[in-house]
Amino acid sequence: MLVILKPRVLAWGLLLILGAGSVWAGQEKEIPLPELARKVRSRNMHPQEREKAVNRLGGVTNASDARSNQILDVLLDIVKDKDDDLMVRIACIDALGQLEANTFAADHEAKNKFLEPLTAVLVNLDERVFVRQAVTKVFTKTLDPKGLKDAKAVDAMLVLLEDKDGRQNKAKAVPVILRTECAHAIGEFGDPKTFKTLVEVLRQPDLDPVLKEATVGAMATLLEKAGDAVEVDAPTCAKLQEIASDKATPEDIRAQGIILLAHLKANGSKHRNDVIDLCKQILKVEDRLVLLEAAIEALGIVGDQDSIPVLVDTYDVFFDPKNPGDKKQVDLRIAIMHTLGYALSAQSARKPGPDAAIIGRVVKLLLQVVDVQSDKKEVPEVISAAVYALRYLYPKKKEFVDFQKPAAEKLANLMRKSHDKEDLIKGITKTLTFLTEKDYGDNIERWERYFDTAFPQK
Repeated sequence: MLVILKPRVLAWGLLLILGAGSVWAGQEKEIPLPELARKVRSRNMHPQEREKAVNRLGGVTNASDARSNQILDVLLDIVKDKDDDLMVRIACIDALGQLEANTFAADHEAKNKFLEPLTAVLVNLDERVFVRQAVTKVFTKTLDPKGLKDAKAVDAMLVLLEDKDGRQNKAKAVPVILRTECAHAIGEFGDPKTFKTLVEVLRQPDLDPVLKEATVGAMATLLEKAGDAVEVDAPTCAKLQEIASDKATPEDIRAQGIILLAHLKANGSKHRNDVIDLCKQILKVEDRLVLLEAAIEALGIVGDQDSIPVLVDTYDVFFDPKNPGDKKQVDLRIAIMHTLGYALSAQSARKPGPDAAIIGRVVKLLLQVVDVQSDKKEVPEVISAAVYALRYLYPKKKEFVDFQKPAAEKLANLMRKSHDKEDLIKGITKTLTFLTEKDYGDNIERWERYFDTAFPQK
């Protein structure tokens, strides 16, 4: 059968072939900005080529060049034109976000120009959902919820997330993919006033599982950012407890619920919160990695006299001396090391001050992992994670300083035994710099001269 190509399709094909030739030859040329702008506007160009040109415009870092070539106007004109190509419009939205973040961050010229038209796109029920989703992603990265104009866009996302009209009239329902993106944005903004909307969404009957997971995750992110500025009532705590404990709940949602409960406990919520007992149970009976990792992370977030001993003891549970390289157990031990580092970092900001007993429990395990004379022959990946965690002993507070010399001494011995492990050596030297305030880079001989003086071999 003879296939006759339309002229526009044929032109696109030729452009792609010619364009590909330059890439194959490794001779992609620098194209002047006016020519890039022309390519972006031209609907005779193939969308893939237009998108490449859009990406280059989004990468312009000189504000004067962007202004003189009216890059913001070029991109916005395409975004506002619903008849233009979907992929090109989405690329233009992304490029506007890049320009705001990288080129106009000081005066917000890009955001001041795109905020109103992109908000109009976001709330337009007749607009394509992927375009609206792209707007939400850009807003997540560029909006300041405290700004007056920005707040209007945030309010629009809150309305979309709650979707009151859609629950009454399915014809007006906001697509789940867009509501999910709005939930993520609200969490990232960290505004305590918006927490109640997330709670209302969580209480909606028959909530889509993906949206439910995103909402619980957004609540956890918001709590992490806003801390005790968020007020959470008893019914909400009970609902979260139910989500985290219910074995019929999808594991990803349960995991988010566990993390959220941990943040609530860490922030001093006065309502009932059994997250530590829940984590103990999960670590004892569960075999699903996502729940085990969530329990480990949650114990570190709580970071108190009750949770840290559980976390430390869990290391032994997941260390099989007959098979220390078991992939799942290695992943869990790495997660424990990461969480111990988080716990040390949190102690440096703890009010009224660091807890020396907690720091001691954490450091004891970390030093056991990096100890070359330990009975447990740990795998390099876990040792590397422990080395990294020890960096958070850097604060010049007595509760930390008391452990810095013992940690540096263990790391010195580890370095002496690790000459053939380049990546581990780099990690050790960086941690040592934080602990000793000496910076000898990767110069092992120089470090060893320092060790011989500071930590002579016994």
